[in-house]
Amino acid sequence: MNLVKNLKKFKTLSLISLIIIITTYIIVFSYTNFKCKNLDYAIKKYSTSGIFNKYKLYSLEDFNIKFSDGNICIAEVNGIEGKSPYKTTTYNLHLVKHKSGKWKLSEISPNNN
Repeated sequence: MNLVKNLKKFKTLSLISLIIIITTYIIVFSYTNFKCKNLDYAIKKYSTSGIFNKYKLYSLEDFNIKFSDGNICIAEVNGIEGKSPYKTTTYNLHLVKHKSGKWKLSEISPNNN
C-alpha cells in the first residue's frame, strides 16, 4: 500500500518537473527567437554561444558589419577565443534573415587577413 502511494507521488512529481522543464525551454527559445530579430544581438549570440560552434569566442571585443542589404549580412567579429591559449582572433559571419524576421547564422569562417 505504501509502495503504491510512493509510486503515485513519484509519477506526479516527475510529471510536474517535466512540465516545468518543457515550459522553461519554450520560454527561453521564444525569447531568443524574438531577440534574434535584432542584428546586433544575433551577431553577439552566434559568435559567443553554441555547443557545436568550433569558432566560439569567449568574449566579443568588436564587430563591424561589412555588408548588409536587409536580408543578408556579412560581419567581421573580433574577440578572445574560447579555447586555450585564449588569443585574440577575427572571424567572418554570414547571416541570413528569414521570413519571420529572425537573423540566422549560415556560415562562420576564420578571417584570412
